[in-house]
Amino acid sequence: MILADKIIKLRKQNGWSQEELANQLGVSRQSVSKWEGTQSVPDLNKILKLGEIFHVSTDYLLKDEIEEITEQNSVDESDKPADDGETVSMTIGKVTEFFAKTNKTSIIKALSFGLMVFSPTWVSLSVLFDELFGENPNMVLTGLMMTITTICVGIFLMFFYYFMDKKYNFLSTRNIELEYGGSGVAEKQRDKNTAKYKTIQLIGIILLVLGFAITVIFAFLALINIRSPENSGITAMIFELLMFPLFGLGVFFLVFANTRMDNIDKILEENKFTRLNKQRFAPLRVFGFVFIGISVVIIVLVCLVSPQLLFVLLVIDVILYFVITAVYKDYLLNKKK
Repeated sequence: MILADKIIKLRKQNGWSQEELANQLGVSRQSVSKWEGTQSVPDLNKILKLGEIFHVSTDYLLKDEIEEITEQNSVDESDKPADDGETVSMTIGKVTEFFAKTNKTSIIKALSFGLMVFSPTWVSLSVLFDELFGENPNMVLTGLMMTITTICVGIFLMFFYYFMDKKYNFLSTRNIELEYGGSGVAEKQRDKNTAKYKTIQLIGIILLVLGFAITVIFAFLALINIRSPENSGITAMIFELLMFPLFGLGVFFLVFANTRMDNIDKILEENKFTRLNKQRFAPLRVFGFVFIGISVVIIVLVCLVSPQLLFVLLVIDVILYFVITAVYKDYLLNKKK
């Protein structure tokens, strides 16, 4: 085992990201990245510091034939996540294949969420046409059927994404050991695309903010519409027609960018995918599947009863999910401290 692999192994055993290790060494994250990617070698002072931080000898770091850390030199078990022995090794070929496939499936995942949020647009459009061109029951029924069809397509794409990505589910639960060059591939993906993905995230947030602003305006016009429907009914429907596409696009961009950034973190075991966080946040994955399943059922039922309430349900649904997950994460972090 070469020095680069040992640094990766020891860092992950302690549940640290590259940035956290860099802060302890007083170097930049890029320096740690280059050490792990075999692009450079730390100087003697840094090797001595690595030995102190990891509680190992410099012999272990410098001699390839020493593979295991002796029990007396190992880190304190209370300071690292438990290792259940289920560690998966990934070669450079597997890492390259992972990014090639997940870069395609991430679009499917983003599209599935985007379509489900966009779906009420058809009902709004049919109601607006019916208001402008005279009463036509078939027009509203057509819009309702197209909304249900769009939701069903979104659900189908979600399951299709899950099926296509199923072989990589272990990355969210099991420990990863990257063989020679694997870390370099992931680092290259991050350095090349992080700025682009953050820009896409920003676009998604802007679209959601615009959608939320239109939601507020729509709610205000709906109140006016109760008093004087002849003056504001059509205007309110036009705002509603703009609202859902903005929400849909915003969700698409956010899910797309977040999924691709998460894929990089899964390979490098950083941020919310460190070994410790995989254990601590495991219940959130189960909660996410259950919450989405229940939400889809409720959305379909509300669509059949009162399509006009869909926008309220979607906003409450998203806010409720993020509040629950944020509170749970905060609870775990405070509990750890």
